[in-house]
Amino acid sequence: MNNPYATYQSNAISALSQEDILLQLLEGAIVRIKQARQLSQEGDKAKAREKRTSALNIVTELDSTLDRKNEAQDVVENLEALYAFMISEINQSALEDDLEKLSPVQEVLQDLYQGFQVAVQEEKHKTVAEKSPPEASSTRGSSAIRARG
Repeated sequence: MNNPYATYQSNAISALSQEDILLQLLEGAIVRIKQARQLSQEGDKAKAREKRTSALNIVTELDSTLDRKNEAQDVVENLEALYAFMISEINQSALEDDLEKLSPVQEVLQDLYQGFQVAVQEEKHKTVAEKSPPEASSTRGSSAIRARG
């Protein structure tokens, strides 16, 4: 028998745009890093490690799905460097069993989330503008979004 909730979740995700999925992944990584740090402070090291591993899996997935053939190579290279930094910091946190070392990772994720959020909004406004009469619109965010996908 099918699980109705699982079906709903699957349909909800498949209806999202690539940009919205990216934002949800970044948000998910941020949440898990925060949870890991909080759980560690509360003394629940086992659950904290699980959250750290989950955040690592998300960042690794973001890195592995990066469009390295994108024409915006400077954006791709910057994202590669950020993902490599975060993966290294998360792994170092695991080696030293120090979840406070995740603080810089959380900051980078939050900056990426905010930057992509702006780029997505600009891209959506650009798309609306293309369907409307011509007016000046920014294309700054579109290269970053294409580099992600």
